[in-house]
Amino acid sequence: MAVPEVFNQEARDLDGFSGRLNALVDLTGKYGSLPEGRVAQLAQKFDVSRTTMHFWLNTNKMPKRSQLSALVEGLLIDIKEPAVSLESVKAWLEYGSAVPNPFLGAETATSQEINAVYRTLFAKAKAMGITDMDSLLSESDSDHIIRTALEVMLKTSPPRSPDPDLIGRLLEKAIQKKGR
Repeated sequence: MAVPEVFNQEARDLDGFSGRLNALVDLTGKYGSLPEGRVAQLAQKFDVSRTTMHFWLNTNKMPKRSQLSALVEGLLIDIKEPAVSLESVKAWLEYGSAVPNPFLGAETATSQEINAVYRTLFAKAKAMGITDMDSLLSESDSDHIIRTALEVMLKTSPPRSPDPDLIGRLLEKAIQKKGR
């Protein structure tokens, strides 16, 4: 599949859930733009209120996991020749740049693998005596650790698991960078 224009990072905000969801909707080619009735069309299709759909499409408010599954399933059906898995799209919508965009041809991690990386990161932080990572690390530092650990993990053969030593080194480097 060629790289769709909807994933041009310079042309749109793919950092938030709503930006990624709107890109996925655009990829279907079936729904109007936000000012042209997208909220109403999708609210009807997925049997949710317009207010709920508005929040999902405009405010980065995530649906419940069961709703996210139904949303992704329904949108993937609308995409001609979807060559991506439900799990990889859900992970991309939920975690953003911490995981590869499944529509750009890179192998993607499952939500279980992503959660394993997060668990490993928090375990390493705890072992280092860090109790509040949010105040210690910036979001970009955390994203870098997660993204790097996932990239390395995806290069190994299944069953894949996060490398605790790599995550520890990345965490130490981020802490040193911050000057603590």
